[in-house]
Amino acid sequence: MVALLVLLMVAAVLGIDWAVRAYRRNRGLVSAPGAPVLPLPDWAKLPVEKLTAPAGLLYSRGHTWLAIREDGSLRVGIDDFLNHAMGPVQEVLFLATGSRVKRGDPVARLKQHDISVWVRSPIEGRVKQSHQNVRPEVLRQDPYGDGWLVELETDRKVPDLSGLRLGTRAKEWFREEALRFGQFLTGLSPQPAWPTLQDGGIPVEERLSVMGPDSAAAFERSFLTLSEEN
Repeated sequence: MVALLVLLMVAAVLGIDWAVRAYRRNRGLVSAPGAPVLPLPDWAKLPVEKLTAPAGLLYSRGHTWLAIREDGSLRVGIDDFLNHAMGPVQEVLFLATGSRVKRGDPVARLKQHDISVWVRSPIEGRVKQSHQNVRPEVLRQDPYGDGWLVELETDRKVPDLSGLRLGTRAKEWFREEALRFGQFLTGLSPQPAWPTLQDGGIPVEERLSVMGPDSAAAFERSFLTLSEEN
């Protein structure tokens, strides 16, 4: 019975993912194959080849992942795109245990110096526990494992997985998002004062804090919220 439910959920995710991609392409939110793309400067490029999307997880448009655990709980963390786009964080803040959340509601807040963004739940549920003692360096190095953020529980026998992608689809989507993120960075006006190295290169590890609060808020709206258009 459990195996049948898993197969049904995977089939539903595949169908929904296809429909979402078709919708976004029809709306012009994804470049059509062969469409010309202006090259990005090196400082605006994410290392796409290093972005991982492990199989067995489901991925949200808000750049979180979801794992269905054996006890039925739902573990949530950030994906590798957000891990690289944001860079190292200094602090993670959480909702209180027992808090009820809807899909798209904030469940954790990532702080980088004096700038922060909200991470949103990919699913409806209740906060079973938060990973209060997660260390920033662990979140950075192992976002899909020991860097998990919260566990949710749901009253549904079969959780609503609409809008989620499988890992095999997520890698391709990461490439699209990396390009969109580079275009976002180059389109910032005025351009942030990116710090430079002695060789003239630009270190972009802590992009969020360099952007400033207004641009960080725009990044959150564009990449971390769960609207139909991102």
